[in-house]
Amino acid sequence: MFDYWKFFSEPDANEVIQTHIDSFVGVMFLHDPTIWKDRQALTGAPEQSLLDNFVLLRPA
Repeated sequence: MFDYWKFFSEPDANEVIQTHIDSFVGVMFLHDPTIWKDRQALTGAPEQSLLDNFVLLRPA
């Protein structure tokens, strides 16, 4: 199971996502699959990515 499933079921997930919506969109729709495993699959990574305001710039 990927950890983002667990994160989505937490009571405060909606608030965290809305507060960090740019990071959420960037993390959910990564253009580089090698980063996805570090930002979505690891325990605690999805929420931490949002709290860190992780934003990956899109290629031009």
